[in-house]
Amino acid sequence: MRPWPVMFYPPLLTNGDLHTLMTWSGLVLQRPNRVDLVPFCKWLREFVVTELERRQSDEIIETSMPVLPLDRFSPQTIAHVAIQMHCTSKETESENIGEFADALLDVVTVANLLHTETRKD
Repeated sequence: MRPWPVMFYPPLLTNGDLHTLMTWSGLVLQRPNRVDLVPFCKWLREFVVTELERRQSDEIIETSMPVLPLDRFSPQTIAHVAIQMHCTSKETESENIGEFADALLDVVTVANLLHTETRKD
């Protein structure tokens, strides 16, 4: 059984926070030893671009809840994202990024538990 795609409510991120997340995801993609994070970083970059485009639009566009496609992530990716989001929430200087990492950590932890509970030995 695979986890399902999950919508979550992201905390308010400033443009600086979005830039920081975009920079972080780009740096991770350049490291070969973090290959498990590639699907997550691609999703994060898409989230940031969508949010920046929404903010720069001339029209008033209400924010939408992002969907984290956990059904497309491997168990290794989900576990790696959980570890990374835990570290990010503790290390960031931005309270908003910390809350964002905590929101992702909650969702990813549940998905990780689902994988461990449904594993057949």
